[in-house]
Amino acid sequence: MKQDHFLGISEIDLEHAEIFKALEILADQVERRQPMTMIHDKLGMLQELFLKHTQREESLMSSLKISNYLEHKSRHAEILRKIIELGESADGLTSQREMNKRLSDTLAEHIEIYDMQIADGVQQLIKAIHAHEAFEEESSELRG
Repeated sequence: MKQDHFLGISEIDLEHAEIFKALEILADQVERRQPMTMIHDKLGMLQELFLKHTQREESLMSSLKISNYLEHKSRHAEILRKIIELGESADGLTSQREMNKRLSDTLAEHIEIYDMQIADGVQQLIKAIHAHEAFEEESSELRG
């Protein structure tokens, strides 16, 4: 995972890294022509990781009142469909490799476009908290 894909939100960054690692393992298994049962097991693990991740991310977005929450959620559904399609691919290993690469690219683009908005939302919340604390401190000094 590229360094510029880190949001600075440890749980989400860790999950992103786990998802990309699962994709690397999957690509390696396809490259080494492992049995399809092993590949499908890894796809199942990838799907579970992604579902867990999207639940956490969508919960955070909802609590932060991120404006494009529904669009972001829709993008998660599209990526999940791609993961499922990858598992249903019957066109052989070449198609699996290509789909895996496209999925990896899609995830990277998703992080750059949509997930960075979560990081921005967290930063705005932190700024608002600091501004409120400064206001409270100043008010306290004026009263005291």
